[in-house]
Amino acid sequence: MSDSSAQATSPLGRVRSAADGPVLEFRRNHTVPLAELWAAVTEPDLLARWIGTWTGEGTVGGTVRFEMLHEGEECPPDEVSIVACEPPHRLAVDFASPDGPWRVELALSGTPTGSSLRLTQRLFRPEGVAEAGPGWHWYLERLASTLGEAGPTAAWDDFYTAELRAAYQALI
Repeated sequence: MSDSSAQATSPLGRVRSAADGPVLEFRRNHTVPLAELWAAVTEPDLLARWIGTWTGEGTVGGTVRFEMLHEGEECPPDEVSIVACEPPHRLAVDFASPDGPWRVELALSGTPTGSSLRLTQRLFRPEGVAEAGPGWHWYLERLASTLGEAGPTAAWDDFYTAELRAAYQALI
């Protein structure tokens, strides 16, 4: 990658095949304890530091309003259905989309040196990797930064480059 996408300091995600379409997957290790990682991905005030915030009941089977905060443009809140919530190990949500729900799952576990996170998103089309991959990559780097494990993350427009999108598309 050239300097324009050298902002990505963590490894690319991967794409695996599933019966209902491709699945984008990221695995990240963190130095913080599992409880701290769980809080960072579920508590509205902590979530707002790296991706966005939510309001609503927040129970399995319920819907919350989720608002992205950091891409540089105002995004209207999304209705997000909570499919599963098993603290501090699993969270699965469905984002509404024209193609059908985007299922995003987080699996967290403790490790001898902290904790780990696996994020997966089912995609409807293989070309969706070029859109979703760089976005989740950026947000996971922001998460590491807010946990004190990495330096500042590049701005969205500097990170979400054509070259990085091509690198993700090449994973198909």
